[in-house]
Amino acid sequence: VYKSGDDGEKWEKDHRFNLGWEPAFEVKKSSFVKADDIRNQLYVGGSFGLMIYKNGSVTIPSSVPQFFGNSGKFGEIIVTDSVLYASYRYSVYSPGDIIVSDDDGDTWEVHGNTKKFFNTLAAAPNGKIYGVEAGNLYVSDSTASNFVDLSAPLSHLSVITDVIVLSSGQVIITTFGDGVLTSSDEGTKWT
Repeated sequence: VYKSGDDGEKWEKDHRFNLGWEPAFEVKKSSFVKADDIRNQLYVGGSFGLMIYKNGSVTIPSSVPQFFGNSGKFGEIIVTDSVLYASYRYSVYSPGDIIVSDDDGDTWEVHGNTKKFFNTLAAAPNGKIYGVEAGNLYVSDSTASNFVDLSAPLSHLSVITDVIVLSSGQVIITTFGDGVLTSSDEGTKWT
């Protein structure tokens, strides 16, 4: 893990996530880092599981559903005022789930009945969650459950690679080969 204090001009190793072996990004190739301004925490997750930097030290969640050693994979974490959501797959053979934590990431439980692994997640102001899975775009209901496929109006596009949602509710997706598209009506029409 590397950090910069000058807008990316210079970088140095961030040793906060070194637990006595190689830093997380050197352990596995599939990793992410997420800053949580609400709780003043950092998350490093990926194919090795999840590490949380808080209160001056690194912790590993004590409870992740069906988590066996390092066989699970975190896709992405969404930070809200009250809870944390994450996409999680227990093994390469499981379809995955959305999991939730209401105690700053210490314990996690399955949320809803998603059965998908989203590489990318984004939270909307209305409580909905957007996710990208296997190049398709999905959206949940306002309880962050019951995902539906929004890919029909986008079927002519190449693979969707990322999704973000602005505070205005505008949804932005990136694609592999077809550029950036936006929607102001929760994914019904795209520009």
